[in-house]
Amino acid sequence: SLYQMESPFTIEIDEQKNRCLAASRDLTPGETIFTEEPLVAVVSDKLIKNRCSCCFKFIENRTNHSFKPCGVCGCAFFCSSECARIVQHKVECKMCLTLKGAKRSLPNSVVKLASRLIHLSCTNTKVFKEV
Repeated sequence: SLYQMESPFTIEIDEQKNRCLAASRDLTPGETIFTEEPLVAVVSDKLIKNRCSCCFKFIENRTNHSFKPCGVCGCAFFCSSECARIVQHKVECKMCLTLKGAKRSLPNSVVKLASRLIHLSCTNTKVFKEV
């Protein structure tokens, strides 16, 4: 969301860059000028064995018995039984299994990201209309 105060930037149209942000005043190093919540997020394939696929909790010691992979696809890890029941993963799980069977080289994180976007577009049309 944009700051409620005077905006530190303007949105401009540039022939080469298309739509872009341009500073409307001097900015200080490290100053936050814009924040936005992600529509969807997934754990990268490199970190999948150390982060919960639902809440993104970092798991340092994987011997923790509550941190387990999905028993169906193995493409997601969860820190609790509550996180393992997320609705989005049911669709992701099917998509990951389908692609494993097809021997495609598409990263699981891309499949999950697409799946979560599709799920969001079907369950929360208001959010997608705002985008």
